[in-house]
Amino acid sequence: MPQPSPCLSASENPVTRLETSDMQNAASAPLSRAIPLWLIVLCALAFHGPLLMMQVPANSFDANFHMSMASHYAHHWFEKRLPA
Repeated sequence: MPQPSPCLSASENPVTRLETSDMQNAASAPLSRAIPLWLIVLCALAFHGPLLMMQVPANSFDANFHMSMASHYAHHWFEKRLPA
């Protein structure tokens, strides 16, 4: 990489100006086309499907809490207070 000349400021230096514009374009450039929804769903099913079939989430450290809260709100969703 060529060294910048000490006589040029950062805005006049072609190396700095090129690197800055490349970084700004790469960070703000949108994808050339949208990712199809079917591909997102397929990836989600491919990843989460086997985990759900093996019932891995049922054995996680906070599964009982989430299942009790889900049960409470499924049966008593008009009550605002939490179960005792």
